[in-house]
Amino acid sequence: IADVLVWTNDQVIHWIQSIGLREYANNLVESGVHGALLALDENFDHNSLALVLQIPTQNTQARQVLEREFNNLLALGTDRRLDDGDDKTFRRTPSWRKRFRPRDVHSINMLSGS
Repeated sequence: IADVLVWTNDQVIHWIQSIGLREYANNLVESGVHGALLALDENFDHNSLALVLQIPTQNTQARQVLEREFNNLLALGTDRRLDDGDDKTFRRTPSWRKRFRPRDVHSINMLSGS
Protein backbone atom coordinates (compact mmCIF):
# COMPACT_ATOMS: atom_id res chain seq x y z
CA ILE A 1 0.00 0.00 0.00
CA ALA A 2 1.49 3.31 -1.07
CA ASP A 3 1.38 6.36 1.17
CA VAL A 4 -2.34 6.98 1.68
CA LEU A 5 -1.67 10.63 2.51
CA VAL A 6 -1.11 11.48 -1.16
CA TRP A 7 -3.99 9.45 -2.60
CA THR A 8 -6.37 11.27 -4.92
CA ASN A 9 -10.13 10.78 -4.89
CA ASP A 10 -9.70 8.35 -7.82
CA GLN A 11 -7.21 6.27 -5.85
CA VAL A 12 -9.58 6.07 -2.88
CA ILE A 13 -12.34 4.94 -5.26
CA HIS A 14 -10.01 2.28 -6.71
CA TRP A 15 -9.21 1.07 -3.18
CA ILE A 16 -12.94 0.82 -2.34
CA GLN A 17 -13.42 -1.26 -5.49
CA SER A 18 -10.45 -3.48 -4.62
CA ILE A 19 -11.85 -4.40 -1.17
CA GLY A 20 -15.07 -5.72 -2.69
CA LEU A 21 -17.31 -2.68 -2.29
CA ARG A 22 -17.49 -1.85 -5.99
CA GLU A 23 -21.25 -1.18 -5.87
CA TYR A 24 -20.68 1.76 -3.50
CA ALA A 25 -17.48 3.17 -5.03
CA ASN A 26 -19.18 5.59 -7.43
CA ASN A 27 -20.73 7.38 -4.44
CA LEU A 28 -17.26 8.81 -3.79
CA VAL A 29 -17.05 10.56 -7.18
CA GLU A 30 -16.73 14.31 -6.54
CA SER A 31 -17.22 13.69 -2.80
CA GLY A 32 -13.97 15.36 -1.82
CA VAL A 33 -12.76 12.22 -0.04
CA HIS A 34 -9.01 11.81 -0.61
CA GLY A 35 -6.06 10.22 1.12
CA ALA A 36 -5.15 13.16 3.34
CA LEU A 37 -8.67 13.09 4.80
CA LEU A 38 -8.31 9.39 5.60
CA ALA A 39 -4.79 9.75 6.97
CA LEU A 40 -5.07 12.98 8.95
CA ASP A 41 -8.64 13.77 9.98
CA GLU A 42 -9.11 12.22 13.41
CA ASN A 43 -12.88 12.62 13.18
CA PHE A 44 -13.17 10.77 9.87
CA ASP A 45 -13.49 7.06 10.61
CA HIS A 46 -14.93 3.98 8.91
CA ASN A 47 -18.44 5.08 9.90
CA SER A 48 -17.92 8.45 8.22
CA LEU A 49 -16.69 6.70 5.10
CA ALA A 50 -19.67 4.31 5.18
CA LEU A 51 -21.97 7.34 5.32
CA VAL A 52 -20.31 8.95 2.28
CA LEU A 53 -20.41 5.60 0.46
CA GLN A 54 -24.12 5.34 1.34
CA ILE A 55 -23.80 1.82 2.72
CA PRO A 56 -27.09 1.06 4.51
CA THR A 57 -26.73 0.57 8.26
CA GLN A 58 -28.46 -2.80 7.97
CA ASN A 59 -25.78 -4.03 5.55
CA THR A 60 -23.55 -5.20 8.38
CA GLN A 61 -21.41 -7.40 6.14
CA ALA A 62 -20.33 -4.50 3.91
CA ARG A 63 -19.76 -2.29 6.95
CA GLN A 64 -17.63 -4.96 8.63
CA VAL A 65 -15.53 -5.32 5.48
CA LEU A 66 -15.11 -1.54 5.34
CA GLU A 67 -14.15 -1.33 9.03
CA ARG A 68 -11.56 -4.11 8.74
CA GLU A 69 -10.04 -2.80 5.51
CA PHE A 70 -10.10 0.83 6.69
CA ASN A 71 -8.19 -0.13 9.85
CA ASN A 72 -5.71 -2.17 7.80
CA LEU A 73 -5.24 0.77 5.45
CA LEU A 74 -4.51 3.10 8.36
CA ALA A 75 -2.05 0.65 9.89
CA LEU A 76 -0.16 -0.09 6.67
CA GLY A 77 -0.47 3.10 4.66
CA THR A 78 -0.25 5.89 7.24
CA ASP A 79 1.80 6.93 10.25
CA ARG A 80 -1.00 6.04 12.62
CA ARG A 81 -0.13 3.65 15.41
CA LEU A 82 -2.01 0.67 16.80
CA ASP A 83 -3.11 1.41 20.36
CA ASP A 84 -1.46 -0.77 22.99
CA GLY A 85 -4.77 -1.31 24.78
CA ASP A 86 -6.61 -4.61 24.99
CA ASP A 87 -9.20 -3.55 22.43
CA LYS A 88 -6.50 -3.13 19.73
CA THR A 89 -8.25 -0.15 18.20
CA PHE A 90 -6.32 2.07 15.83
CA ARG A 91 -5.35 5.58 16.83
CA ARG A 92 -4.31 8.32 14.48
CA THR A 93 -1.12 10.20 15.17
CA PRO A 94 -1.73 13.76 16.32
CA SER A 95 -2.33 16.29 13.62
CA TRP A 96 0.61 18.60 12.91
CA ARG A 97 -1.70 21.51 13.68
CA LYS A 98 -1.98 20.36 17.28
CA ARG A 99 1.80 20.42 17.72
CA PHE A 100 1.90 24.21 17.68
CA ARG A 101 0.48 26.35 20.46
CA PRO A 102 -1.66 29.30 19.49
CA ARG A 103 0.24 32.53 19.98
CA ASP A 104 -0.46 34.54 23.06
CA VAL A 105 -2.82 37.14 21.63
CA HIS A 106 -2.42 39.42 24.66
CA SER A 107 1.36 39.73 24.32
CA ILE A 108 1.09 40.34 20.56
CA ASN A 109 -1.42 43.14 21.15
CA MET A 110 0.86 44.72 23.74
CA LEU A 111 3.78 44.73 21.29
CA SER A 112 1.81 46.28 18.46
CA GLY A 113 0.11 48.85 20.69
CA SER A 114 3.23 50.32 22.27
